[in-house]
Amino acid sequence: MNFHYLFFALIFTALSSAKASVSSGSSCDFSSVNAEDAIDKLIAKFPEYEIIGPEKYYPVFAGFETSGFNVSGFHKLHQYGPVMHYCRNGTRLVQVDFINTGVVLITTPWKHCSGYQGTFSLRSRLSRFTVQFHVGLSNEDGETKLSYHGSIIPVITENIQAEVDGAGRNVNVVAGVLAMMFPEVTKEMWNQQFYYPLSRVLHRVLS
Repeated sequence: MNFHYLFFALIFTALSSAKASVSSGSSCDFSSVNAEDAIDKLIAKFPEYEIIGPEKYYPVFAGFETSGFNVSGFHKLHQYGPVMHYCRNGTRLVQVDFINTGVVLITTPWKHCSGYQGTFSLRSRLSRFTVQFHVGLSNEDGETKLSYHGSIIPVITENIQAEVDGAGRNVNVVAGVLAMMFPEVTKEMWNQQFYYPLSRVLHRVLS
């Protein structure tokens, strides 16, 4: 079930009425690798926002439409703790924790057949997650190169707030109450809408 749509349906009812094997062999030599510098360069390339989905509105259920969502605040992500070096099956990898130091905001435009329209937003002031990168060296200048193969592990996400703008105070209150009553649903919505755009950003920045 798509928790995002379930959450919308609940809100607008109110509107209508690694585990790794570590090796120390030559294939696991990190002596010429500067992973810390590579991570710093990666963070410097994080964009301010990423838009996912179509710009045009599309129907979710009768009388209600949304368009693609926008995730803003990637540029507020920072490294948390040290870079961990290890090898798996002869492949050099590094593991890094990231944390946001400012509000990360996920915004989805919506409109209703009643004439209301606005945005549905999720925001988090604290999110920490772990990312694993493969490590290589450039053939031209020996510079450390990272590649991302889709491994993001959520560690903690706290204080997720839900807001509905454009539908009046009562609906916004309902959204806030539902977020508090069903924190696991809210967290699942956050995970679905945050980590996919982040994966896209990592693939693009490191390509």
